[in-house]
Amino acid sequence: AANETMEEATRQLEEIRKEYAKSLGDSRIEYWSPAGSTTEPFQLVVSEETLKRKGTPDGFTLMSSKKGWKRFWDDDIREQVTTYLGAREQVELALQDGANRLFSRFTKHFALWNRAVTCAAELDCLVSLARASATPGMSRPIFVEQEQPFLDIRNGVNICVQASLPGADCIPNDITIGAEGDDAEEKPRMLLVTGPNMGGKSTILRQACLTTLMAHLGCWVPAESCRLTAVDRIFTRVGANDAIMAGLSTFRIELEETAQILRHATNRSLVILDELGRGTATFDGMAIAHSVMTHLLDEIRCPALFATHYHALTRPFERPNSRVALFHMGCVLNEDTRLVTFLYKFMPGASNKSHGVNVARLAGLPDAILDLAARKSAELEEKLEDKLAIQAVRRLLQSADTATAARVVTELRLGEADGM
Repeated sequence: AANETMEEATRQLEEIRKEYAKSLGDSRIEYWSPAGSTTEPFQLVVSEETLKRKGTPDGFTLMSSKKGWKRFWDDDIREQVTTYLGAREQVELALQDGANRLFSRFTKHFALWNRAVTCAAELDCLVSLARASATPGMSRPIFVEQEQPFLDIRNGVNICVQASLPGADCIPNDITIGAEGDDAEEKPRMLLVTGPNMGGKSTILRQACLTTLMAHLGCWVPAESCRLTAVDRIFTRVGANDAIMAGLSTFRIELEETAQILRHATNRSLVILDELGRGTATFDGMAIAHSVMTHLLDEIRCPALFATHYHALTRPFERPNSRVALFHMGCVLNEDTRLVTFLYKFMPGASNKSHGVNVARLAGLPDAILDLAARKSAELEEKLEDKLAIQAVRRLLQSADTATAARVVTELRLGEADGM
């Protein structure tokens, strides 16, 4: 009945509008209802031009206005609006009462509905994992029980990057941290990753984490094969974020995240650190990166990937050792054009250049600036190499006996004479 009353009031209001449109000779006359208001709807909108031409009808009460237009009620409109609002209130009360009864019945069976929703959510996850596992290029990971943790991924890809390249294939890479079997203690648990900007270092780090996470979810992984020990946590320090409102810089956020890793990681955790120390002075950043590396190696002893542009960090590990393995993202430099071609291959050994000027070229910096940057980069690199060579000679002389030290000095002097 209330709905019928509302419909009848609406029809009567429409008849009133038509009568005024005819009597005032203006087909633009219409109703307007203020947004968010439930007490003054159906205001009759008449242009000021029409009112000047025909005059304001008797019984009109001004309700609101805007430039060029005025809005009115008369007694008939007010009566129909009152009827309409009363009927609408009855409808809303009936709907609220019905909703309350429905919610009451639902609450009585809350435990049943909760189990149903939980089962639907679990089924959704399982179907999603099953669909992912059934895609080409996936394989079943194999967990190995042994005291020394390891991760061995063969021809694996970053599944997120693969999904963003429809119709194209990612370049597969091997990632091996630690080793399986009796010689596990002799294999490095940390991979120190260098390489050019935009070369794929962060992608490799994320690939290791995603593959490990998917394996622990019971999903197949995007690799030809994957063997690993179980991890208790995966820790990541990647990307750059600040907290302006909290007064925290990007560097501060980076160090706080690193501190959390150092406090909570165990030898069964997987840790990835991406360009730690880049937000401060070069030597301070390199010192912090070196110290964090040392703590991970000596105290926590967990599998880790550490990406950096501090190439000096690689020097103590250039010879084969049981602590750190050096890897880099491959690239090819065209000596004529100075353009860098990224290979996106994870290769043994350290990279001696980051090719930052190449990224500047890709970003569109003027050639004059690029040329100056390249010359300055070469100059600074030469000075650093000279300094490192002098330090190496000093260490050699300090550790050598008198005869050996004298022979080294003589050879150096002869070399200087030949150069002159």
